[in-house]
Amino acid sequence: MSRQGNWPVAHSNSRVVSSQPQALRPIVRGPTGIQTAFAPGTSGRYSNTNYIVLGMLIEKATGKSAEQEITNRLIKPLGLHHTSFPDNSVRIPGPHAHGYVRMNGPGSPLTDVTEENMSAASTAGSLISTTHDLNRFFSALIGGKLLPPALLHAMQGVKPLPGQSPYGLGIDRVTNAAYGTAYGHTGGTLGYTTYSYTTGDHSRQVTFSLNTMIDSAQIKTAVDKALTTLLSPPAT
Repeated sequence: MSRQGNWPVAHSNSRVVSSQPQALRPIVRGPTGIQTAFAPGTSGRYSNTNYIVLGMLIEKATGKSAEQEITNRLIKPLGLHHTSFPDNSVRIPGPHAHGYVRMNGPGSPLTDVTEENMSAASTAGSLISTTHDLNRFFSALIGGKLLPPALLHAMQGVKPLPGQSPYGLGIDRVTNAAYGTAYGHTGGTLGYTTYSYTTGDHSRQVTFSLNTMIDSAQIKTAVDKALTTLLSPPAT
């Protein structure tokens, strides 16, 4: 992965190819006549591009790559020993599940897409990690060990967004009568889906990964049930 970040490739045959976000740079530099989806401050919409831009801002502000800053400020201090940026490698270090995708839609054969160049995700999600490390990170974040109270409160100040859970500053909130409120994030890339949440009182955590993408109502129902079950306190 280059210091400038990378841009998603257009087709599945390019899973091992790296590309640069040349088209993104003029947008970041200033107005280009591109119409916005809504006026600033009036609504919101999740976009991976936002996180790629944040990575570029980190590089501009520090003079170092976003990968270096994230590694030095978060990964190393928190002892996330199995978390790393893969650069342009298509390999996943250590034991891991293989990821699968139905390339031609529902019902088509599953294709093994484990070997994938994640530079396309850049700072939107190119990290390789483990369930243990994700729990460790969110424990520190929700537990108030990473940010001053005012900044954590601002981060958790979620607002409703169309078609998704209430979203804050890089974090979302889920609520359920069984466990109350939990904060965390989901993530997905070709062949993998991850959920990681910590209850607001910091009493329970869950992180799990699927080796496929959520492409059916049946899988989504099963995932929602698993999240509720694992976050809920044991019956007494």
